[in-house]
Amino acid sequence: MEKNRKMVPYFRVATTSIEQKVWLYTSSKRQDQAELRDLNIETMKKIAQEKGLVVAGISTDSNRQLPPIERPGVQEMLTAVREGKAGVVMMPGLHHLSREMGTFLPIISELYKLKVQIHTKDNYVHSLPLLLKYPQKKKGGDAR
Repeated sequence: MEKNRKMVPYFRVATTSIEQKVWLYTSSKRQDQAELRDLNIETMKKIAQEKGLVVAGISTDSNRQLPPIERPGVQEMLTAVREGKAGVVMMPGLHHLSREMGTFLPIISELYKLKVQIHTKDNYVHSLPLLLKYPQKKKGGDAR
């Protein structure tokens, strides 16, 4: 009976959990700031490695003239997150999306709904409930 026994190879593949996969995003105001974008990416790669995160992808935008939600790099990041390619997003700062809360909040809100952590290169982890505590400034007046 020993002769009829077949050997079945077993391979265990190491997988990285979604919480350990990070998508890097950076932007610049002008096309000619590629060196700064590259430096930001290298810095974020180093931070990701120190935190034990695996870089799942990188996207950049070189023109902040478009609203944040319409930028190709932001769209690429959101698509990756929606498809489950990353559970963490890292950028140099939230100002790389926009300096106006009203224009970047829809993006942050979507990331929050998808349970994505948002890190900035200064090692700060952002929480949407904290951001929502602060009222937005209205044009022509204060936020009261």
